[in-house]
Amino acid sequence: MPYPVGTLQSFTTILGTFDQTFIQAFTQINEMLPSQMQYFTSTQIGEFLYTQISSLQASELSAFSSTDVGALTATQISEFTTTQLNGLGTTSLPLLSSTQLETLAATQVNGLTAANLASLTSTEVGELTATQVPALTTTTLNGLGTTNIAQLSATQIGELSASQISGLTATNLAALTSTEVQALTATQVPALTTTVLN
Repeated sequence: MPYPVGTLQSFTTILGTFDQTFIQAFTQINEMLPSQMQYFTSTQIGEFLYTQISSLQASELSAFSSTDVGALTATQISEFTTTQLNGLGTTSLPLLSSTQLETLAATQVNGLTAANLASLTSTEVGELTATQVPALTTTTLNGLGTTNIAQLSATQIGELSASQISGLTATNLAALTSTEVQALTATQVPALTTTVLN
């Protein structure tokens, strides 16, 4: 259901009144200004199709409210590109629920910028799964920062490979709690480099 771009401004204020059929037929989401995205209800956002989700620009996603972010389904989140995830920004990324976070592929997590990684809450970091943790690059692990590194559970620490452990900076390794250190396995300990140990 294409509409002339010039008409977008005239009906964005009544978008919230449109039903699912109209919303899923709307093809010009990527032409909307970030300020116009506020007129979609959280229910409508949860009804966006894959083609609509994939067309969203980072600037549009940055305009999502906490309610909008919460309305995104696990399927929608799993379809986000790293550019789109980073578009959520340091304000919205920490709002992802455990269910939403668990749907992210390792490539999505590894694609987060340093600022966005550091914005993840300790709760979110603690919810990274047994599939996600072993796939994290050393850059991503170090990007979590000392506060979040210290929030990894003993189980998550045990899921790290020797190369991941050896890739931790001295600062991040020093941030490990006594519980985390005790969780290091016989395979992980020899991987600690002299630089890290010092």
